[in-house]
Formats: sequence, structure tokens, C-alpha cells
Amino acid sequence: MFHSKFPSRCTFAAWFLLASCPALIAAPVVTEYERDAPGWRAAQPRYVGFAFDRAWPSQGSSFLGCNVTGVPDSTAPQTLQLVGGQLTVTSRDAANNTVCPFQDGTSSLLASDAYIINGGTTTFEFNPSISAFYANYGSLAVGHTCTMSLYDNGNLVDAITSAASTDGGHAAGHGFVSPVLIDEIRFSCTEAGTVLIGAFTGLVSNSMDSLRSVCVPAYDSNCSGPHTLVDFACVFEGNELTIALPGTGGDADDFIAVPRGRTVYALLVVLGAAALSL
Repeated sequence: MFHSKFPSRCTFAAWFLLASCPALIAAPVVTEYERDAPGWRAAQPRYVGFAFDRAWPSQGSSFLGCNVTGVPDSTAPQTLQLVGGQLTVTSRDAANNTVCPFQDGTSSLLASDAYIINGGTTTFEFNPSISAFYANYGSLAVGHTCTMSLYDNGNLVDAITSAASTDGGHAAGHGFVSPVLIDEIRFSCTEAGTVLIGAFTGLVSNSMDSLRSVCVPAYDSNCSGPHTLVDFACVFEGNELTIALPGTGGDADDFIAVPRGRTVYALLVVLGAAALSL
């Protein structure tokens, strides 16, 4: 459902125009990106990318299970501080009980992904709201799909469903750009088993699904390279621009989000940093 706050000063003629043109009201709300990370990145150059491993790393290369440790309740919703805003993740099973939201779903390597368990749902809540989002679904059984239901202040804006999976192990991308700000995404899948939101054990296609890579200090204390694939990316309200800092190679955790109205200041900071490096 699309809704907008129409300015009180609008005339009766404007209201009449909307009422007489239902096609305007029923127009598609979001632009969907299916297995097209390059296209999504090109449309959203100011995005913020994040790997769940940065907050809740795997407990070991042969570990399988919940990565949320050191908190009173590992099944409670968990809030991550990102550049530009916060993300709160809640996972529930089919009986609506909360479960650990970040898990290592493979014993073959270090991994941490958001968890959609056996017919349950996983919710991402953003503060502030977002205008764009892209992520990967891992371990989605062949022929099955996942759906993102998009909400604004409790109102359903739109729902987008991924293409049927062609690879039951590797992760494939799905995302959107929305003219209506989104503060909540509810994920659900048709598969009865577990599905991971994240890069999982790798991507179906590095060229079509990758959101780039980051360093995870828990896996590489020297951060000698960006070894871990980004799990998701978004654009928070109020962030106008993303700038690659000089000499970093342009990996996702080397990008900064610049608040609205501070573009010139940010450019001066970057130019100054470049001058110092000469």
C-alpha cells in the first residue's frame, strides 16, 4: 500500500487530479533488484555495507550454532550500530518464539549470518529509516523463494519476492530502492528448513551478487586484507553521499556516510587527506 503525506496547502484541483488518475496511485512503489548487486550499487553510490561477522563473529572454523555471546539472552533482539544509523534484528520460529538471530550455519568455515528458522520470520528494524537495501539469501533450497515485506510506521508499503533458488548452498542477491522510506523489513521463505540472510559460504556469482568485502578483526587481527564478504547494504535517511577514502582500495568498510548538508565539508576533509598523503 502506498501512502503519502499530502501538503495541507494543496488545492482541491490537485486532489481531483489524484482521484481521477488512479494509475498514479497504483504505480509500483519500489524498484526491485534481482541478482544485480552491480546495478544496485550503481544506483546507490552512498550505501553502507556491513558483515554480521564484525559484530557477532563465528566461534570457530568447526563451530555450528549461535554466535551471540556475552549477553543475558542470546535469543533477544540484537541492535547493531552502523555508519549512519542502527539496525535491530529479531528472529522468530514458526511458533513466534524468539531465537538466536545470528548463527554460524556451516562447520566448514568461519561464518555469521542472520537466521530465518524453519517457517519463522526475521525482522530488520532501521533507525533512521532507509531508502534502499540489498542482501543475499544463503542455503535456500532449489526452487524456493524468500519475500521481503516492507513497512513504514507499521503500514505495509510493498512486498517483493525473490526468484526461485537455483543453488541450495551458495547465496544469491535481492534488494530494492524505494521512494517511500522503510523502517522495517520482515523476511519469510517458502522453505521449511533454515535460510541465512548473508553471504554464507560464498556467492552464486561474485560478479552479480557481491557487495564487496571487509576485514573482520576477529578473523584477522592485523586486517591484512578484506577477506569477508559483505552480508547486506542499505542507505539511511539523511545520508547524501558515500566517499571512498584515499588509498584504501574502496572496500565497503572504507566508505563513510556523509550527513545531509555536509557534502562540501566532507569533500574538503577527503581532499585534505589526499594532500597529506602526497
